[in-house]
Amino acid sequence: MKGWTQEESIAYECARDAIGAEIALISAKIHGALEQGGLDDTAMQTLRAERSRLAQERARLRVKDHEEIARIRAVYGKIQTVS
Repeated sequence: MKGWTQEESIAYECARDAIGAEIALISAKIHGALEQGGLDDTAMQTLRAERSRLAQERARLRVKDHEEIARIRAVYGKIQTVS
């Protein structure tokens, strides 16, 4: 079985980090809302479901999933801020 290249490894780690950053942003929104008591149950469930979906997406990602890695980096790779 052939291993992976350094470029593949870097792209994979960047994609995982991009998803991790999205998870962190959602977690920060949840934490902020809990401190302020500002989200209704539906909004909180939506945020938690999205965080769970992202974690599952990251867990399924494989080094050789070139198309998926490219998609993730394009979608999640932008710098975002917590609002």
